[in-house]
Amino acid sequence: MAPSLRIDWLAAGLIVVGYAATAGGFLYRLGHEHEVKNLELTWNFTVLNVALMTAGLFLLFRNIHANRSNSRGWRLIDDVSRMSYGMYLAHIIVLNSIHSLLAPMLGNAFLRIPTIALTTFVITYLGVKLISLVPGSKYVIG
Repeated sequence: MAPSLRIDWLAAGLIVVGYAATAGGFLYRLGHEHEVKNLELTWNFTVLNVALMTAGLFLLFRNIHANRSNSRGWRLIDDVSRMSYGMYLAHIIVLNSIHSLLAPMLGNAFLRIPTIALTTFVITYLGVKLISLVPGSKYVIG
């Protein structure tokens, strides 16, 4: 796929529409649902709004120009992609710890969810990156 500004705008639009549907669905359910498991239905992996955001992110990454491959941002994306399987394997351990630590301090769900998600992502990445420096680590983290 050749890089295109039109594809970038389409990707950004898919992400914004998907996110708006996710946030709107959550806000709607927040006033009506009494069980947490029903609140989470708007960001389940099998719903259209999540598929829209995923497609938008895929198009953005697919449309990265080749001449940017030496930039610091591209190297970070490349490194995170190399660590992604190990991060997938380890994230739930980190998530449980971070949630226990941060959830009581952050009362607002709009602050709590992104903070816990970002903190989990960063700590998991750094931990897996550290493990990847050990010889033979590919057998542990993929």
